[in-house]
Amino acid sequence: MTNPKPKIQQISEMFKRVGGYFRSYLPFTITLVLLIITASVLGVKQYHEVKAEIAVQISAEYEDAQAVEFVDPVFEQEIRKVLDRPTGTIYDTDLATIGTLTIQNAPIRRVDELVYFTGLRNLEISSAKIEDLTPIGTLDRLQTLNLSSNIIMDLTPLAGCTDLRELTLTSNNIMDISPLYGLTHLTKLNVSRNTIGSIDEGIRNLENLTYLDLASNRISEM
Repeated sequence: MTNPKPKIQQISEMFKRVGGYFRSYLPFTITLVLLIITASVLGVKQYHEVKAEIAVQISAEYEDAQAVEFVDPVFEQEIRKVLDRPTGTIYDTDLATIGTLTIQNAPIRRVDELVYFTGLRNLEISSAKIEDLTPIGTLDRLQTLNLSSNIIMDLTPLAGCTDLRELTLTSNNIMDISPLYGLTHLTKLNVSRNTIGSIDEGIRNLENLTYLDLASNRISEM
């Protein structure tokens, strides 16, 4: 008789990869369908073994999970919309599963909890009231970032976003873009409608840049 153990491990790994679904409270039908597939492939006995293993894995993940307390209630409200979780505890493991986050026209001032968004690759928080970029600087997997129409002055924290490809910072209070000169993967940079006074030779470090918008600034020398 064929040993069913390898199949058990394969199905178990499949469930482990979709653990984010369980944490995000997606419709019960998704979970049910996956378990039915397991039962049909492995049989009832193996189904119960896999189900028990999945329960142990999910339990272990939640034991290690950390509850997140939001500083800015507006930011918390927007994240609850993304997670489809109007009430209840939000854990760092919930936030780590988010790959793209888009928030527009919300008066967010603080985004401290972005440090938990370790899987984030695309971020837009536009038409808000963000000034401090320190939490965003921890997102070293970020590839696209749009922070247009905020109140940003200091770009220093963005030097930590070393994988950035596209950066949009229109309509802020930026005077100096030199902190961006180390982001050598950048292909698109839009810093129009700011208060930039000059551009030095450091911008030549951005060798992959194919699009640069400096319109509506106060540039007197380049």
